[in-house]
Amino acid sequence: MADDDDDDDEELVQVSHMVPESHRDQASENTEYGGISKAVREVYRILAEGGSKSRVRLEMQLRKVRRDRERIQDEISDLREQLSHLTEREEELEDRVDDEREKSEEYTEQLEELESILDDGHHVFEEHGKVQRAAEVGDRTPREVISTLKERNPDVPEEMFTERDS
Repeated sequence: MADDDDDDDEELVQVSHMVPESHRDQASENTEYGGISKAVREVYRILAEGGSKSRVRLEMQLRKVRRDRERIQDEISDLREQLSHLTEREEELEDRVDDEREKSEEYTEQLEELESILDDGHHVFEEHGKVQRAAEVGDRTPREVISTLKERNPDVPEEMFTERDS
């Protein structure tokens, strides 16, 4: 199939054809801007080279198949890029979920350790080192940690959550 650039040095002339209006309208809807003119020029070229109507049909079908294949290849390329982006985003979010899960588990372990201290009869309070650590791990304030301990251990007397007088 000849390239359109082969005809660039030749002067173009205006031609006029009569076609059913419905064909013209449907052809316009089914092609990109300039597509009809390009297809008509291609038909003229094939016929000028001695081609038959069946060759014109075959070459037009071949052109359409090539355009469709290229369009689909472009779509596949775009979809691959989107998939790659989504895969990266998924991995980032999975990492963040894992980090949050680990922080939550560590915070729960810290609370359990503080409850064990309470069970052993020792006081825990906002300034207590392990309360400070639990607050840091759980992204909470020491006051929130104490509040959580009180909720989880309603039977522990209030004075166990204050610093013991020496």
